[in-house]
Amino acid sequence: MHWLLLFVAAIGISLLLTRVLFPKDNSNAARLMSTYRVMTRELLDSTPDDQLVKAVVANLLAKAEDAKGNAYAVIPALSQERCAVYSVWLFMNEMKGDDATVLRQSGQFGFSELAADGLELLGFDALAADLRNYLQTADEALAASMKATLASSPLDETLITFIRDHADAFCDGDR
Repeated sequence: MHWLLLFVAAIGISLLLTRVLFPKDNSNAARLMSTYRVMTRELLDSTPDDQLVKAVVANLLAKAEDAKGNAYAVIPALSQERCAVYSVWLFMNEMKGDDATVLRQSGQFGFSELAADGLELLGFDALAADLRNYLQTADEALAASMKATLASSPLDETLITFIRDHADAFCDGDR
């Protein structure tokens, strides 16, 4: 009987330690990945425009997490549309910071090159050319030019329109 009580107490302690040592991730990113882990057409269509790009990105990051791989190993293997949206979104977010050199760092460089391809796909050829040139030269004038272009361009709206126009490419099915 004592062994049974010790066994139950050990299970209780291990459950308590698991909750303390490995708390559930309640961040906004985790919530979005959970919500958009499986992107159905219905879910995509019901997502408001102001949340659409974040929803697609969360879906893609959930795929990388599920594959237990890094995003660069998983996302480029998906559709061209998904890769373009993620890469351009990442480029836009990196350009919001004060250090454009992050675009040339080893963990980011591949996505920066893919962002140039995505920008061309979206019709932003001049911005894509500036990005490619920046990746080769690290010219701060190009970084400033890209930042100015992003501030005055409708790239956010273009991404939303692109996702809506190519909705099937962003859906996982009706699982």
